[in-house]
Amino acid sequence: MAPNSLYRNTARAESKEAREVARRAEADRENIKQRAKTAALLETLEKGKEFDGLAAEIRTTISLLGEIKAFASRPVELKQPAVPKTAKYAKPNSILAAAVAAKLKQRLDHTAPEDFINSVYKGPENRLNRDRVSRALKAMTDPATTTRVGFGHELTSTALGEWFSTKDATTIVSRLSKMAHVLDFQGANALVIPKRAANRTLDAAFVEEGATLPVKQDQYGSAPFFRNKMGVISTLSNDIMRVSRPEIVTLVEEAILTDTAEAIDGFMFDANAAVAGVRPAGLLFGVTPVASFGNSIENVLTDLKYLLGEMIAIRARKPVILINPLLVSSLSLKTTTGTGISPFKDDLERGMLGGLPYIAADTMPVDEVYALDADSLFIGIDVPEIDFSNSASLVMLDDDGTDPTMRETGAITNYGSVQVSDAASVAGGPAQVQSLFQTWSTAMRYVQPVSWGGARMGILSALNGVNW
Repeated sequence: MAPNSLYRNTARAESKEAREVARRAEADRENIKQRAKTAALLETLEKGKEFDGLAAEIRTTISLLGEIKAFASRPVELKQPAVPKTAKYAKPNSILAAAVAAKLKQRLDHTAPEDFINSVYKGPENRLNRDRVSRALKAMTDPATTTRVGFGHELTSTALGEWFSTKDATTIVSRLSKMAHVLDFQGANALVIPKRAANRTLDAAFVEEGATLPVKQDQYGSAPFFRNKMGVISTLSNDIMRVSRPEIVTLVEEAILTDTAEAIDGFMFDANAAVAGVRPAGLLFGVTPVASFGNSIENVLTDLKYLLGEMIAIRARKPVILINPLLVSSLSLKTTTGTGISPFKDDLERGMLGGLPYIAADTMPVDEVYALDADSLFIGIDVPEIDFSNSASLVMLDDDGTDPTMRETGAITNYGSVQVSDAASVAGGPAQVQSLFQTWSTAMRYVQPVSWGGARMGILSALNGVNW
């Protein structure tokens, strides 16, 4: 092939190849442009999605703001937050009364004691009281085991004294039980308390170096206290079951505790001698009362000086005046002539009389005033025993001295007792015999072990004929 022809062919081939390269380059440029447009479009679409999400969030926020505004526009009712109820603590006398009433209801209409207790002491705030009534019920119905801790030990003489001290503040025993020594028999029949003679001789002396110390002999003795008992039986118609439950508790509380406290006052401050195995001596036994000097202010001061002197003479550690409330009121109204000033009113309002604390009790005779060393007095009130029967037969006799009556009053021995077989031969009789089953009645027997006494002689002095 000629050179020119070869050159031309080569030139054509190169030109064709250059055009192909140019075409491919143009195609690549178009592809790049297309991809750029696609990327831009995708970016725009992504931005649109973000905008849509943001718009949705804005719409949700606006909706929530509307709900908040609507809620805020509603009327608001503020309520007091619930306050937990404070636990209640019933007085010991109420606990005893509830236990007795629970036993009574069980006897009358077979109400379970737990149900009765729950109906009287309701709610969580009374849980402690329900437990206390249950313990009292156990101690009352099973006195032989009341010294066991966690069962009836809580109802020993200390607790019994508290029942009387909180029940009736107008009786002497209710106030003295807080001042005198408490005897805890714990089921024993007797206790012996050591005591010193009234004339104390162990007074020390100053001693020089090397000198001998004086030797002195003191006088000691013992005071025995016996566990006596007071008791009574009362019959109740079974119609009492129609009485509401709180009223039954109140009835038992008043009938048993008040009457027993008043009876103890009467026996404790009488002048009767002790009866072996029956009762202790009254604190006035062997005491000769001194007649009051009169009712003028000077006479009253003379009377008080006498009582104070008696307490000083026995070196009383807890001297206390026992007086009727009417005399206290009368003293507060006494005024000195020409001044209108009462020399006693301020002291009486502070619970003092003649420099000594006083106890005003309804059971005190209105014409007598006593001074007593409470530190030398011992009082024992043990666990009571209460039981019920609806099938027994009773001789309906009292000890009030009105025919037909028991042969003895206040202190009943075997001689003064009346059995069912003796009812027809009672003086002033015959005595009535009642069948509880036939009369649809229930008898309640209450036995209260009790004792008292002084650790030494002369712990009480008395005035009589008082007309202050």
